[in-house]
Amino acid sequence: VESKGGQRRITHLYTDGDILGYCPLLTNGVHTCTVETLEPCVLQFMPKDVFTAMLAESRLFAQFLLKALSQEFSAWSH
Repeated sequence: VESKGGQRRITHLYTDGDILGYCPLLTNGVHTCTVETLEPCVLQFMPKDVFTAMLAESRLFAQFLLKALSQEFSAWSH
């Protein structure tokens, strides 16, 4: 995250299999952060309609997303 004063800080480190960028999809918001990788990686893009359909139709995906939300909330609160 970059502050108004231009200071940058790491807010989260993601690893293989993590999902990121989903909060704006859940809130109809916009992305407010920029992601930078520490090493080369492969990212997968999921359109919003596919994301919401999976969330509605897949209990496993909903549980995975709930776990990811819980971990991010825990990281932000500490």
